[in-house]
Amino acid sequence: MKRIRNLLILTNKFIKLILCLSIITVVFAGLTACSDTENTMLRGRAYRALALSYSERSKIGDELTYAQCRDFLIETDMIDRQRASGSNALKLDKAYTYGEMRELYKKLPADENIDKLFKNKNNKKRVNEEVFYEFYIYWCKNMDKFGFVQEIEDTIYGIEDKKGTESQPQENNTSGTSKDGSNGIHVLYTYNNNAFNYDSDKDPQQYLDKKIDMITASGEILHIRKITSEEAVYSGVYLVKNNRTAGDTSSGNKNKADIGKSLEVMIRSVRRTIPFSEDKGIESILAGNVVNLVIENGEIVSAKKLENKISGKVISIDNENIEIENYGILPKASDFSSYIPGENPSREAVKSIHVGSDVHDFFILDGKLQAALKTGEYTHDKIRVLIMNDNYKFKHHYNIKMISDSDLEIRVGSIVKNVKAGEEFSVNNTDQEFDNKQRMFVTPVLQEASTKITSLKRSLGNPSYGGSFEIVKHDGVLFLINEIDMESYLKKVVPSEMPSKFHIEALKTQAVCARTYACKQIDLAGELRVYGAHADDSINYQVYNNVEGTEDTDNAVDETKGECALYNGKYAETFFYATSAGVSTDAGIWGDDPAKYPYLTSHGISPARPVLNLTTNEEFKAFLNNKEFPAYEKDYPYYRWNTQTTNKILKNKINDVGDILNISIVQRSPGGIAKKMRVDGSSGSRIITGQNSIRAALGDESLIIDKNDKTTISGLSSLPSSFIYIEPLAPDSENVIKFNIYGGGNGHGVGMSQNAAGEMAQSGMDYRQIIDFFFKGVEVR
Repeated sequence: MKRIRNLLILTNKFIKLILCLSIITVVFAGLTACSDTENTMLRGRAYRALALSYSERSKIGDELTYAQCRDFLIETDMIDRQRASGSNALKLDKAYTYGEMRELYKKLPADENIDKLFKNKNNKKRVNEEVFYEFYIYWCKNMDKFGFVQEIEDTIYGIEDKKGTESQPQENNTSGTSKDGSNGIHVLYTYNNNAFNYDSDKDPQQYLDKKIDMITASGEILHIRKITSEEAVYSGVYLVKNNRTAGDTSSGNKNKADIGKSLEVMIRSVRRTIPFSEDKGIESILAGNVVNLVIENGEIVSAKKLENKISGKVISIDNENIEIENYGILPKASDFSSYIPGENPSREAVKSIHVGSDVHDFFILDGKLQAALKTGEYTHDKIRVLIMNDNYKFKHHYNIKMISDSDLEIRVGSIVKNVKAGEEFSVNNTDQEFDNKQRMFVTPVLQEASTKITSLKRSLGNPSYGGSFEIVKHDGVLFLINEIDMESYLKKVVPSEMPSKFHIEALKTQAVCARTYACKQIDLAGELRVYGAHADDSINYQVYNNVEGTEDTDNAVDETKGECALYNGKYAETFFYATSAGVSTDAGIWGDDPAKYPYLTSHGISPARPVLNLTTNEEFKAFLNNKEFPAYEKDYPYYRWNTQTTNKILKNKINDVGDILNISIVQRSPGGIAKKMRVDGSSGSRIITGQNSIRAALGDESLIIDKNDKTTISGLSSLPSSFIYIEPLAPDSENVIKFNIYGGGNGHGVGMSQNAAGEMAQSGMDYRQIIDFFFKGVEVR
């Protein structure tokens, strides 16, 4: 009995041991499975990464959904079509497998390090993220020919939660929540690069104020490999408030919520409240200052005020520098930020810093511009115009000569000299007075002085200018900038853009449109700001000082002083052109979205302002031949015109389709203007898109253009407009094919027709009514 009892006790202990081992095994397996699941690479994310390594974002899909990425990979044969078939195949929320990755590896040259990734792995085994991205980098080295994928190291200074998104890949999701619903797509703001979407089951707050090593493509963080630094250093930070409130628990500082001291700051574009525990002089820094911050473990450990501050007129801006009067050209720090201060501060784009403005304080650190604070509002009371050479062909000059009715002060750096009134002042590009990119300031002593540029010719002869001048040397040539008050500038624009004999209300319309256009160019901060200008004096912008003004043109400017055309409080695009074809078109002719400019619409240029459907060749031809349409400009020379060209002439410009056999308009924009033209030749076809390209392709200086008033003109390299239809004729015995081109109007057809405005004014409309006709919905004030 005793032996049986002992045997039962041993058996019981053995069973308990087996049960314990089983429980341990199950728990361990569960933990392993959990860990494996957390790191598993899901198919949807793998497909997105692969697609982004192969093409730019816009060509994959409009929303970059996982399904779009999968379909793109199928279409480009990155995924086997047979594997993709079947109702259960390639589910986006399932694990990416070694078998799928192995199929891709077959497309690449063998590599022993990559071979190790596949060792002892069967095709059905799940791939974890680390393994996938190790393979992915090798894939990109071979397949990413355009550098779409980037490996970068940067600090995360802000995190934004995209509400309502889900990171678990589904058919139409871009991304989503983790399995427990805690995380979604976030926007991670990187300090030296851009903002990126981040789709992961991992909590992104762990990366805030850390430097991380990551893989990115097309605005997406695909994978974060590791944290490389626990310290964040931010320069040029705007201090909004220095207070004693609770720490920023919403920005990853949950363990610091009990700390009372904090700084409310703008770090680039993100506003945050960050705690500090040790004073170290931080409490004494007043709001409104610019500081450098060091952050560790979610807490400010150092804050130092930037003391070196300068201010002055901004003369020029390029990608790397800002030129400030009396300080010269100063380099921008790579992390330069400009802020609009106040209780609700914001970061402004560098292009919002106006050339010619003096409304910023600049902060210098280590010889570079680190930050700027806007101190006032820029007024558009002056404009800076780059004066082109004699024939408007080049922006630069080799020699500039001027003579003024006032003494001139000439300043280069700290060197100042004077030129007496009536004496000629001359500068050559070979002069050693100033170096490359150095600027010479030429300022008349008398405010109302008139200065004639004797080295320059315009239609009126040697042009005279008000205001001051700057001469800057770039790459061995000279650029001339005239800074002048806006109203004086317009008095030389209006007569150069519209005949001074026009009715005063038409001239006032032109003045408002020209003023609006000039103000908008100042705000656009275009390519000329590298020289220190807002616009040039040619048709590239609007013609300035080419024709002498009159009392009427001066009055038109004076009587509309300061008035602009605004839409939703912003300067409207007040485009204008010479003559309409009786109908206008919209801004889509330049590739813009017409919806952005609801005041630029297609309509008839007649008293009733009808909406016309002219998008087919038949409809447009009928309109162009309709002699009864009551257009304002029906008697103007360019209202209707025609010419004839040949396939031999056309081949001078269209030489990539062999012998030209036919040309035809295959798509029209609203108003009937030609948008796409097909050219068929003996060796192929091509499509020419855009009204400028079509006009240039069909135009030739040898063509004789018959105008509406029975006169002719030749010598034009481009057709007057692309409101055209084309009729081919049968080839002759030498295979010469003639094409009759029938057209209407002179100009692009968007916005205001100047000749129509003249007729409207003659009929009794005032300038506000004329502007409302052409730019419906804008406000003049």
